[in-house]
Amino acid sequence: MKQKGIRFEAPKNFDDCIKIIAFQNNTYVGYANLTRSNNTATLADIYITNHSKTILKIFKVRQSFRNQGIGTQLLNHVLSYCKSQGITKIEGVAKGNLEELKTWYGKHGFTIHDNNNISQEIRQ
Repeated sequence: MKQKGIRFEAPKNFDDCIKIIAFQNNTYVGYANLTRSNNTATLADIYITNHSKTILKIFKVRQSFRNQGIGTQLLNHVLSYCKSQGITKIEGVAKGNLEELKTWYGKHGFTIHDNNNISQEIRQ
């Protein structure tokens, strides 16, 4: 499900380190961290938050932003950003729920290697 109001920021990126932050309706919902070496980016981390907010100091609401398509939008933004920067390959290592991640990355055009590494060529 695609969410409206997703905004991405890339504050103070350096030549070899990239951080992209996702906001939904001005609420922080996740981030992606990458490192760059020449024309290859390594996806170090992509995370969609799962946090609580407090209402009236005694009532907490668990507000999950997972499984709403935000991670897909963030990954698509990462790929577009990499392409705009002349990056021709993105790679990383899937960690966590491997079956779910392998399916998710595979759905987004990544090759899944035996050692849980992921990679995708970015056409310019």
